[in-house]
Amino acid sequence: MKKYILITGFSSALFVLFLASSAHSLDAYKDRRGFFAGFGGAGGVAFQDDENGFGGGGGLYLGGGATQDFTIEVDIDVMYYTLDPGALTLMAGPRAAYFVWEGLYLRPGVDFGWFHTEDVDDMGIGAEFGLGYEIFFNSDAAGSLGLKYEHIFIIDDPDVDMVGMTAEIRWY
Repeated sequence: MKKYILITGFSSALFVLFLASSAHSLDAYKDRRGFFAGFGGAGGVAFQDDENGFGGGGGLYLGGGATQDFTIEVDIDVMYYTLDPGALTLMAGPRAAYFVWEGLYLRPGVDFGWFHTEDVDDMGIGAEFGLGYEIFFNSDAAGSLGLKYEHIFIIDDPDVDMVGMTAEIRWY
């Protein structure tokens, strides 16, 4: 009899914990505060001197939300552009996002990295600015579409300007 009471009590406790586990997610429903990770892709046009080329690439993001409307992240991006001869960039740096209204955000950032073509193999510093809109798919995952402008100051060569569209997914 005691065995039956223990089994019934234990299974009842597990059942209550199982039902209550979703209540924890209601506490942070569609909340940007705390740690997040994500990935994304971008495509657009690059301009250097009087040349231009199309291209694209992707990146990984790790960061945290200080408030519901303000996040800080570190991104690592790899981009390839068809400038003559093709250009490859590997950039990393901090970005901040301020959510102006619901999912509408402004995202300035700074990148440090490497710029490579057949003729150039140099380091650069980039300043970027993004504008986009983020929507939550569920309580933790969100996707965004945006526009991005980046100016890369290359140490010994002409600077590069990049304009493009981004698509990103984050897990908060």
